Amino acid sequence: MMKKIAVLTLALSLSMVGCGEKRPETWMEGVTFVNLAPKEEVSRSEEIILTEDKTDLSFSVDYAHSGLKLKLGLRAADGTEYVQEVVGGHASGTFENLPAGTYVMFVQNMEEDEIYSSWQDNPEVYNVTGVLNFTL
Repeated sequence: MMKKIAVLTLALSLSMVGCGEKRPETWMEGVTFVNLAPKEEVSRSEEIILTEDKTDLSFSVDYAHSGLKLKLGLRAADGTEYVQEVVGGHASGTFENLPAGTYVMFVQNMEEDEIYSSWQDNPEVYNVTGVLNFTL
């Protein structure tokens, strides 16, 4: 089965004090992940429903082991994924103009299992722990 991956505009928001930027009021817990191993994925248990009048979803992610790469995003019922890859331990942004519908929010550890050597004592250093929150 071939997955469709949608190209989208991601508007990154800067954390600047006093810039007059309107901040969303209500943040909701999206996905909490603990010791997420390379290539593992975790999804939000509740689906997210976007309506015709609410087609943007802002997110904020924070995680430990900031040098590791994550893929986060939304998966539509038809399998289309709206994704953002993140490195650095923190990112925020907005998925804009998404089609109305039902979505599953997910986070995947993008590190490669092949980087492990059989002699490596502590492969858990490639696991990530964090939280992805969102607002509509």
